[in-house]
Amino acid sequence: MNTKPQTICGDLHHLPPALAPLIERPHWVLWRWEIAKDKWTKVPYQPNGSKARNNDAKTWNDYDTVMRAVSNFDGIGFCLGDDIAAFDIDHCRDPNTGAIDPWASDLVEKVASYTEITVSGTGLRIIGHGVGPRLHRKQPVNNGVTLEAYRRAERYIVITGNPLAGSNSMINIDAHLDAAVAELDAKKAQAEQSKPGTPEDGGQHARQADEEDKLERTIREGEGGRFHCDHSRAVLFVACEMVRRDYVDSAIRSTLLDRNNRISDHIYRQSNPREYVERQIARAKELEPKSRDKALPQSQFFGEKPAELPAALIKGVLPQTGVAAIIGQSGTGKTFQALHLATCLIPDCKQDFYIDRYRIKRKGGVLYFVLEGRNAFPIRATAAFENVMDKQMKLGDRPTLPFAWNFYQPNLLANGPDALIKLVERDAARMKQEYSVDLVATFIDTMGLAALFQNEDKAAQIIQVISGLNLLSESTGCLVVPVDHMGKDPDLGARGSSAKRDLPETVLACLGDRTENGVLTNLRMAFHKIRDGEAGRVIPYRLGQVHMGVDDDGDPVTTCIVAWEPNRPPPPKAQRAKPKTQDALHKAIDDVGGLPADPDKLRKAFYAHHRGKRHTANVAWHRALRDAKLVLTSDGRLDYPPGSP
Repeated sequence: MNTKPQTICGDLHHLPPALAPLIERPHWVLWRWEIAKDKWTKVPYQPNGSKARNNDAKTWNDYDTVMRAVSNFDGIGFCLGDDIAAFDIDHCRDPNTGAIDPWASDLVEKVASYTEITVSGTGLRIIGHGVGPRLHRKQPVNNGVTLEAYRRAERYIVITGNPLAGSNSMINIDAHLDAAVAELDAKKAQAEQSKPGTPEDGGQHARQADEEDKLERTIREGEGGRFHCDHSRAVLFVACEMVRRDYVDSAIRSTLLDRNNRISDHIYRQSNPREYVERQIARAKELEPKSRDKALPQSQFFGEKPAELPAALIKGVLPQTGVAAIIGQSGTGKTFQALHLATCLIPDCKQDFYIDRYRIKRKGGVLYFVLEGRNAFPIRATAAFENVMDKQMKLGDRPTLPFAWNFYQPNLLANGPDALIKLVERDAARMKQEYSVDLVATFIDTMGLAALFQNEDKAAQIIQVISGLNLLSESTGCLVVPVDHMGKDPDLGARGSSAKRDLPETVLACLGDRTENGVLTNLRMAFHKIRDGEAGRVIPYRLGQVHMGVDDDGDPVTTCIVAWEPNRPPPPKAQRAKPKTQDALHKAIDDVGGLPADPDKLRKAFYAHHRGKRHTANVAWHRALRDAKLVLTSDGRLDYPPGSP
């Protein structure tokens, strides 16, 4: 007992690149071997020698601070509790030969997130992102191997910086956490079902009476006579119970489709098993509300830890995560603006500022979903990169860049974000492996084609889709940038419900003035919404035409690039005809016999002359009343204020 355990670590001063998301956070502690209750334990400390606590952020420090004191301790650790999750697999590795238990090796291969050898050399730790419900479980596996699963848990993990070969990136491991826990719970339930005895001694019959095990038995055995031979009812019970216990959709789906589980027998008798499972999950969500026992996040009290500035992708314009929209009128070059922004974020780009004075704070990989203008996209992207990077991409030693595009249409309203998240995580892992960069932005062009809204005026549909995009951001750590169309009235912002403006963190609007021949002039970007930033600024730009060679017939191939003109003076104000709203109001007043007038009759006449959709006409009606300064008189009619000329 007096012999101090061995401590096996890599180079703690130069941790693997995959751990960069941890290095950026002030969640670090030191630790030292100490004997407690006749057992060696790893006790967490602060650099000043005081004890640290895994549930008290005031006792944590940044990575550089702990590394300056590491020589006085046995190692370093990272405190969980936010979106960093982990598996601990104990007693699964031979420290002399490196041989790994088959069950543990299989789990490492399935999860495919960063994995390192624990400090004793006898275990493995898998680290990734997890945004699901709180999880803190320890379960036996076999042959002395145990599994601990942590998600949103008050726990610190020792970091050794000693990775397994091939551990190149951290990805979302929610589905694997839930699946592994469910697998071991089912294994335990099956073992306990085989216990002989009576309800009095806690044997088989008593266990079968326990509702907690009914789920595992139904998964393992199928209908089994418990649902009056109604196999569909048995499948629905499993889906409902797993929803009630807060399993993520992917875990429910994989459980029901696993042919090793007898519950899948009925599912594979259906003409389309996957579609049948999706229907059962959707129905379960309608029937089974989320558990009220779900762990709730802890509140932070003022003064508990220093206030931190929100992380920015582009300072003063774009946050590091969340959803930020680029919207615009037809013909204003929304896609060219999105591509220009994307090129500025690539590490190879030597540009440090966006537009003129907005510092780019984070660079990395970019993924672009192209749902409009697919044929023209590659040439547009080439022109954008050659313009912003001053052709350095052709002269450097890297043949490709961490910029990728995909034509996948996710149908977010009907299908949710799960498949999209899986695709983005896959490409993010490749960027990490091949370019050693994080994915920093995902563009979706356009939002309407990605979502396939049934009715864009329905706020509930907008909320559902943007919530899914926020989940994508949480899972991947990137900013999601949907590109969207404006309605006929630019003053109202994006087409459809006002939720499109209310929910994103940033809304950048591409605007222009259309002449009578339909030509757009005076192109400009307006900062319609910058949360905690410089909202309201308008920056002029033009779309410069560039030549990209010739086609098979010898004709020139051209496309456009964004050229900012922040110092361009505004165009002179032309004499404009009466605005439509003012003209409609004057005609309506004539129709009702002048002022004062009955408000309802005047509104009805206004709508008839405006001829816009009801929502647009209603907005115009209120604007017309405001501009004309009409007020309600004491007898409830509309008129000019007393004393008006």
